[in-house]
Amino acid sequence: MTDRPQRGGGPDRHSGTRPTRAEHSGRRRRVRILLAVALLAIGLGTATWYVLDRPPSPTALIARAQRARAAIGGASFVLTSPWPQAQPPVSGLPGARTLLGGVDGERSWRVLWRSDGSMRAELREPADAAGTLTILTPTAAWVWSPLLKVAISGEPAGAAPLWVDGVLAAAAAGVGRAGRVTVAGGAYVADFPVATPQSGRLRVSFDRRSGLPVAADLLDVNGRLLGALEVSEMDLSPAVGDDDFDFAPPEGTRVIAVGRVESLPDVSSAAAAAALPPVEPGHLPAGFELAAVNLFGRGEGASLVLTYRRPGDGDGAVGGLLSLTQARAGAGYLPLPYGTPVTIGGSEGRSFELGELRGLDWRAGDYALSLFGTVSAAELLQVAASVR
Repeated sequence: MTDRPQRGGGPDRHSGTRPTRAEHSGRRRRVRILLAVALLAIGLGTATWYVLDRPPSPTALIARAQRARAAIGGASFVLTSPWPQAQPPVSGLPGARTLLGGVDGERSWRVLWRSDGSMRAELREPADAAGTLTILTPTAAWVWSPLLKVAISGEPAGAAPLWVDGVLAAAAAGVGRAGRVTVAGGAYVADFPVATPQSGRLRVSFDRRSGLPVAADLLDVNGRLLGALEVSEMDLSPAVGDDDFDFAPPEGTRVIAVGRVESLPDVSSAAAAAALPPVEPGHLPAGFELAAVNLFGRGEGASLVLTYRRPGDGDGAVGGLLSLTQARAGAGYLPLPYGTPVTIGGSEGRSFELGELRGLDWRAGDYALSLFGTVSAAELLQVAASVR
């Protein structure tokens, strides 16, 4: 029969010897030290998490974004925004808005940008205008519609800006009165007061990794959304070459070349500079009035654009737009290959629709005429037939 160890102060089970009082005291000290170290590590970890994850100030956000912007030599991204807030820089060319589609709804562009101000923006949405291409370089500006087979060429109006530039300029102006920065997923979000008639604010989302703004909402004083943009699929080191910004109109494309833009006080003022005596509609739908007279270019290659608007109001009156472009139909004139054949005042033409925007294109003698607007197809034909 084996000896059973005594309870309490019996010999150590492994060594056969009983722990001394000093050994018990040493163990207790080691346990206390280990506990203290563990608690210190937990505390340091919590403090580190708080310091590292605590949102920066609005001023720090702007400064970091400005540094990130200064380092961009090229960028590829998708820009999504309601129309026309994010329209490409050359969409002011006569007829360019027709090529870019209707007047309402969201637009989505695949954009390639280079630090010399060159830009290539291909419209992805809406589907009825997808593929429309905008190219801007220091020496050329183009808008091309593969659907209509029309290319508009104009003089460059300066370097194409990045989306970052406008957002940061607006936010920096109100950084001293900006709201508290919050964290939402992978972004820091802050509200910056902006000087608008509605005394609104710009809500900007800054990507936590790159530091750049990736979304912005313009809100009025009541929180209603006035405008928005979002950037996704961002690549800040794309392979960019000169050929990415080259463009040659495909064979069979109608090319409309426009020069410098001149705003005139009335139609009669354009008579001396336009290629042909100006013509204008004898009939306009109720409420429309002449809003702008713009002359693009000079001499034989000039295009005269008359813009008519009907203001809307809160009592149910619907606003509207009509735009008539007129130029000399030279030897290279080509009818549009797209649309439905129509007869306009005895002349053959084409009728087409792009979203809510309707258009007519026809030749009357020496005149090449294009009319587009937001009125019904029947009203648009009435206006076109009255052009004299």
